[in-house]
Amino acid sequence: MNFRKTKYSIAVLLFAFWQVFPATAALIDASGLLGHTDGSGNVVYEIPNPNNGPSVNGFESPGDVVIDNQNHRMFVADLNNARVLVFSLDSGNNIVSNTPAYVLGQADFYSITATSSINRLAYPSALAYDASSSRLFVADQTNNRVLVYDVASITNGEDAINVLGQSNFTDNTDNLTAGGLNGPRGLAYDTSSSRLFVADGSHNRVMVFDVSSITNGEDAINVLGKSDFGTSDQETTINGLSGPRGLSYDASSSILFVVDVENYRVVSFNVSSITDGEDAINVLGQTDFISSSTNTTQGSFAGPLNITYDSGGARLFVSDNTNNRVMVFDVSSITNGEDAINVLGQADFTSSVGTTTQSGLSGPSGLFYDVSSAKLFLCDLGSNRVLTYDASSLSDGENATYALGHLNGSGNISYEMDGPNGGPKPDGLNYPYLSALDPVNHRLFVGDQLNYRVLVFNLDSNNNISSLSAANVLGQEDLYSNKRNVAQDRVGRPYGLAYDASSSRLFVADGENHRVMVFDVSSITNGEDAINVLGQADFTSNSPDIGDNRFNFPFGLTYDATNKRLFVGDSANARVLVFDVYPGVITNGQSASCVLGQPGFNTSSQELTQSQIASADGLAYDESGSRLFLSDSLNSRVLVYDVSTSTITNGKNASNVLGQPNFTTANQLTTQSGLASPYGLSYDNLYKRLFVADSGNSRILIFDATSISNNENAVNVIGAPDFTTTEYSFAQNGINGSPSALFDPTENRLFTTDYGGNRVSVFSMVKINTASLPNASVGSAYSQSISTTSTHGALSYAITGSLPAGLSFNTSTGAITGTPTSTASSTFTIEARDTVSTGYFFDRKVFSLTTSNPSPSISLSPTSLSYTASAGASVSNQGVQGVVITNAGASSSVLNWVATSSASWLTITTSSGSLVAGATSTIGFSANPTSLSAGSVNNATATITDSSATNSPQTISVTITIGSATVSAGGGGGGGGGGGGGGYTPIPTTTTATSTIATSTITTSTSSTTTGNNPTITTSPGSQSFSFKPLYRYLSLGSTGTDVTELQRFLIATGFLKATPTGYFGPLTRTAVQAYQCSRNKLCSGSEIANGYGGVGPLTRSKINSEALGGALSTTNSSGMTREEMLILIEKLKAQLVVLIAKLAALIQSGAR
Repeated sequence: MNFRKTKYSIAVLLFAFWQVFPATAALIDASGLLGHTDGSGNVVYEIPNPNNGPSVNGFESPGDVVIDNQNHRMFVADLNNARVLVFSLDSGNNIVSNTPAYVLGQADFYSITATSSINRLAYPSALAYDASSSRLFVADQTNNRVLVYDVASITNGEDAINVLGQSNFTDNTDNLTAGGLNGPRGLAYDTSSSRLFVADGSHNRVMVFDVSSITNGEDAINVLGKSDFGTSDQETTINGLSGPRGLSYDASSSILFVVDVENYRVVSFNVSSITDGEDAINVLGQTDFISSSTNTTQGSFAGPLNITYDSGGARLFVSDNTNNRVMVFDVSSITNGEDAINVLGQADFTSSVGTTTQSGLSGPSGLFYDVSSAKLFLCDLGSNRVLTYDASSLSDGENATYALGHLNGSGNISYEMDGPNGGPKPDGLNYPYLSALDPVNHRLFVGDQLNYRVLVFNLDSNNNISSLSAANVLGQEDLYSNKRNVAQDRVGRPYGLAYDASSSRLFVADGENHRVMVFDVSSITNGEDAINVLGQADFTSNSPDIGDNRFNFPFGLTYDATNKRLFVGDSANARVLVFDVYPGVITNGQSASCVLGQPGFNTSSQELTQSQIASADGLAYDESGSRLFLSDSLNSRVLVYDVSTSTITNGKNASNVLGQPNFTTANQLTTQSGLASPYGLSYDNLYKRLFVADSGNSRILIFDATSISNNENAVNVIGAPDFTTTEYSFAQNGINGSPSALFDPTENRLFTTDYGGNRVSVFSMVKINTASLPNASVGSAYSQSISTTSTHGALSYAITGSLPAGLSFNTSTGAITGTPTSTASSTFTIEARDTVSTGYFFDRKVFSLTTSNPSPSISLSPTSLSYTASAGASVSNQGVQGVVITNAGASSSVLNWVATSSASWLTITTSSGSLVAGATSTIGFSANPTSLSAGSVNNATATITDSSATNSPQTISVTITIGSATVSAGGGGGGGGGGGGGGYTPIPTTTTATSTIATSTITTSTSSTTTGNNPTITTSPGSQSFSFKPLYRYLSLGSTGTDVTELQRFLIATGFLKATPTGYFGPLTRTAVQAYQCSRNKLCSGSEIANGYGGVGPLTRSKINSEALGGALSTTNSSGMTREEMLILIEKLKAQLVVLIAKLAALIQSGAR
């Protein structure tokens, strides 16, 4: 059974009697766009025109042209941009700029609002100019009216001053009356009589208006082609017309020439005085008034459209649109059916091929002859340009002298470019089809079909569009060309694209050349050569065929990255070919390994069965399930095949069908399960969703493909408000005939190439942005919310898996809150669901969350210690030094610390402990230098660790400086009396007391005096006084008073407290007292109650009073040095003094000998 159909037929819109979801608006806005920007470079969603039109330097189907000889201006009717452009000319009517000076019908050069108003146009098809009154007449064809503009001076988008065909500026109805019009498409003005001739095309008549003064909607005074104003039949007679269009008036003879389009002729009327429905006097293109044949000869037409008259040379120029030529007739005297005397656009009268060259034409339309300069201005509609010719004397097929509408990349005039709106450009598209995504190098490839190229757009690391202009192009040598030929570096109408991420290869279905091109895009050079070709034996062949290595219009592509297979939808052969395309193994013109849709490689019948198809268009591949999805557009269905390497066979049956209830029906439906001419497909391998571009319904359907049942319902729709409405829309939430859908799993969004809107739209679905969740602590409150973007409806959440005990998940807000009760490590999935009236969008993400005991933190004070000693001796006068350790971590955390030493000479007297949050303890240190070398400086490190602490490990640096020998510096005779058996005695001075400062262990000479009740300790030389009032009572946590201040001043002076005296005994003061006790009394642990640790009792008070009253506590000197700098200097001087004493002792001993 053969079900042959027209491939691009319009979908039959059938409405379902029920729907799953309410028919309220669920259209979601696109979040990004390629293809359209305004004059400031901003994205514009409502403009559909190709090549980023309208633009200032281009046309889209220029339809007519007229010259103002007095003010030297050229008016061009730019049909599909719904505007009239005004160009300045020089005194010889030469074009002086490619950029127009003004625009009528639109607000600016970049806008298009095709509507019926006083300052807007919808389809300006014809122009006429009244030089005496500076009036421009514009036939606004689809609004069924003629607008009149005062163009003595022009403002962009100015209001019209009058209207004909309608009674006001907002109506556009079709009226078959004396004042009504239906599709006016030709104008001519009679200056002497102030008559305007209007070709009322769809009414098959020419209306004559007196426009000496105009009343809006006024009646015509005469009619040609009909005997009255109430009939509109098509006629092929001497006084009848069929689709009249172009008009031109010969003022000298009062002859009106009329292009009678559908009768393929030009007829002339004597209109010196008119009788309604009068007979024509002559005919061109036919030999009589009752014939209407079409031909390509010297005296016939195949599609005449427009006309202009040379009053100086009695020549008539006729644009023969279908034959791609302009015919020139001598009409000084006319013989019916006479031959033309010249032809433009072709070399002879029997050729008709359209070309875009300097001498060729492609669908010529409006034209105007300027007598003063002998120039012919011609709208070459199919090539979107306006040409000028020197028509003073013509030769057949001569070159144009100027082209307006196309500039190449260097800004020079181009005769070879033919695209609308200035032709190809980096930021414009012309009928884009399928696209492909490079997720590794972040690039988007777009098949720009009617520009015969593939554009490459750069994306950022999140696959967002980073520039609205393409970075590179394949198929053309630059971003401004659109050459169309068969070569290794050319692409003719690219359709399907597929990308091989592992080898950086791009596969391009070159449909009209019946081949698949393979490009290496690891790095791209504009216009680079393809590296391989499939479907043809070489890069210069392009014939269609059948077999295991040939194509007939390849369309869709998809790539199997695991098995290195390329699936090619060979559309006109109604099959899918499977190729093994391993890098380095693929060869030009190689044979396919398998075929689907046909029983073998040599059949191509269009069928409607489970194993055979009518067309092979969009393709998508399921990597994990080895499934191939195929859109059979002519049968309005999507087939699903199991194509695992172990089961695929030629002509195998499909396993499932979408869009139809079974494998033998092909209804076009607009329902939740139905389809109408589906094309592009895209598969979400992560969440197993299938996106179907339902082109005939102008929408994207989303199916849950986890497990497929025949004819299952879609779960959502993009581009339509419900499942039963078809909307062809250029709005931000609309789609106009989209043939493709490309899913980006990175950002959960869809790229759609909208060929009707000449754009790529980006539709973003709900996305979970939260990258990860912070871990929680047992006993501490926890609160984190899931962040999302791109929601369009009601947002809700769901969770799969379990949270740690004590935590809960709010499905309305996405918040995780609570207080963990035990340690745990949980992995769970959160789904964000965006519910709209047609269904829902969703995103899922897997999270891990660990709850652990609260983390402690190690705080040490001080973080460095220093000792001095003589060689072989114990440390003098310093005893055990202490470092205060504090748990600075989270509440309820426990710090289980361990202290270790890196040197044998450094002993840690308290090497471990346990502290709750905020608690402190003191780590005691002592040094044993007996094994250290004389004259050395030795460094060690004490390391404090707790694997659960946030900042473990922490270190304390310890330094000990060793003198050269143990000597006696005492006085007396006889054998060194006063020497002593160990250590050394400092050189005697005038002082009588010493003071030991724990942090630096420096012995300093002082003198002491008393002032009142407060002893004053004075160091010399150059010291400042330190007054100290002895302590007299028990001090502990919470004590206040001046004696607490005295205690704090002492602890600051001795380096145990780094704070300002406050008179309050707080935790910092207690920590300093504990450090002092550990250093002086070797009391390094315990409690205030048990052993006085941390309080100032009798023993500690006595020690402090004795040390304060008997030693020097000055911390600065008159030199201005800081205390730290002073201590370092003293350490150096001490080391030198030890060396000097040792040398002195050696000299004494040698003298004694």
